[in-house]
Amino acid sequence: MRFKEIASTLVDVLADYDIIHCPIVSKSDKPVYGLVDFNKRTIYLNPEQSPVEIKKTILHEICHLYAEKFGFSQEEKTMDKMETILYDSLYTKKKIVKIV
Repeated sequence: MRFKEIASTLVDVLADYDIIHCPIVSKSDKPVYGLVDFNKRTIYLNPEQSPVEIKKTILHEICHLYAEKFGFSQEEKTMDKMETILYDSLYTKKKIVKIV
């Protein structure tokens, strides 16, 4: 799949979701910065983050949407790597050398 197709697919999927900024209660001691509820078609973002962290969280949740749509693993380590690759390619001058 080409970048243009991937980007348009993500925009189409994201357009079907509401985005709500609200505190998110964690079931563990770990803070939760974002959450996708696939049944309610809603993305929740914890507003108690810096603007940079909000961008990273949005990218992370988009990775979950993409993985769900195409049946990929949603393991958090994988989502974190994808988020970093997307953030770096969009907001930094780092080059993507290899995607593992």
